[in-house]
Amino acid sequence: MNNEDTKQKKQVNLLIYQKGDYFSSDIFPVEHIETSKHKEIKKDIKELLKEEFFTKSEIYPLVSYFKGWNYSTKRFSNANLFSIRKNYESSSLVNIALIEEEINLIKALQEINFILDTLDGIYNKIVLVQSKLSTMERDRETDDPYLELEKKLNLLGKYYHWMLYEEKSLSTKEKEDVIQKTMLTSVLLLRLKIHSDRLQCLGVCNKTFTKTEHEKENCDCDGEIVLAPPYFEIADISFVYPEQYSDIIKDDKESSPKEIIQKVNRATFPYFLLLLFNQINHTYFSNNLIFPKYSLWEYASTRDITKINFDFLPITDTEAFLVAYISDSRYNHKNLESSVIIPVLSRKITSNLKEGYSWHSTIENTQIHHWKITPFLPLADIGKYMKLEEIQLIETKEKTEVDLAKIGQEEETQPIQNQVDEKKDIKEKLVEFQEESIIEPLEKKVVYGSRITVNKKEKDEEIEVPNFKKEIIKQEPIKQEEQEEEKNNE
Repeated sequence: MNNEDTKQKKQVNLLIYQKGDYFSSDIFPVEHIETSKHKEIKKDIKELLKEEFFTKSEIYPLVSYFKGWNYSTKRFSNANLFSIRKNYESSSLVNIALIEEEINLIKALQEINFILDTLDGIYNKIVLVQSKLSTMERDRETDDPYLELEKKLNLLGKYYHWMLYEEKSLSTKEKEDVIQKTMLTSVLLLRLKIHSDRLQCLGVCNKTFTKTEHEKENCDCDGEIVLAPPYFEIADISFVYPEQYSDIIKDDKESSPKEIIQKVNRATFPYFLLLLFNQINHTYFSNNLIFPKYSLWEYASTRDITKINFDFLPITDTEAFLVAYISDSRYNHKNLESSVIIPVLSRKITSNLKEGYSWHSTIENTQIHHWKITPFLPLADIGKYMKLEEIQLIETKEKTEVDLAKIGQEEETQPIQNQVDEKKDIKEKLVEFQEESIIEPLEKKVVYGSRITVNKKEKDEEIEVPNFKKEIIKQEPIKQEEQEEEKNNE
């Protein structure tokens, strides 16, 4: 197989059009897909994507880039998987394509807008014709009124595919920024668990199994069984955010940890779509873990945007880091940072994590070192907290509990320590007392039971304090006796 054939097999290009309740899709190049298979995949797309991509929402994806981590070569794939969406009133057009070249976003959006306008015109013409027909005439109509629309989508899709893959007028090596200024609002570190143990049937059932569940080469429906695309799930998360975050992002729902995670989740490539694409090109998709690289979301009412940049760092075959940098054009505050720092910030964070630095140490060595860092929380526990500040309190509470425990231990040991200090004072006083008795010239002190017994092996054992008595003997009688004795001797 030559390189050109390999390159052709990598091509996956999907156009999805919706106008009101009408929904249509087409896959290119169709020559690589059997007719029956092509119809089956289109049917699956119609059922699955309608709710995933075209439910009414205040925010919708505009541009998304995805990359692949190849399990065989342990390298990042050269091919780019991207998605571009254009909206106009009640109509939308989504293009999802796998291509090796970088995409010129301005030109691609212009061409998709042209296709969308053309399809809207055809749709309106069909609706107008249908409205002029009587009920009886519509009932006698044997042809599908939307068949012309399907044909036009196919023709326009082939034209767009030619521009993208062959004529290459939509490709460029230069990355263009087509968005307005945004401010960095938060950074997330997600620890991922990677799963690559699933199989997929390429037959009519399109079922998935684990490797232990199915060991035969073919499925019960006689379809070929191949390796399913690997996927990841979030194990736990740590958030990095500026001071007064909840005051800056005033909407409680918008600033909640759950909503932030949902933004990141919505930026990942839907797994059911990967399974569909694996039917077209399992050589690529079954070997590559698809992860987000860049995601741009637009607000329908204000045309503001949310941008999410990603860094993927594989650790082992089953573990990886995913760093998410979320920025937004709706906010401008002194505690936030401009999104222009993201490239430098990204290089610093990824290099530190690769060198084995902890997450706290990594952030402390960046431009956002003054931001707050939450402890890692399992994904299942994120919904328990309404604000990021509440997660931050977990670490403060744990630290306080540790400090209180230390204080409690000190309080328990304090009376014993006081006893030891008192015993030391007694011993020192005893020694001092003995020294004074030796050098004092005016009185002689007779000490009874003055021996001190201290167990040297156990320093903190209780010390037996002796009972002291003093007997003072006057000096004058002693001198008279001595004088009489001296006279007698003489």
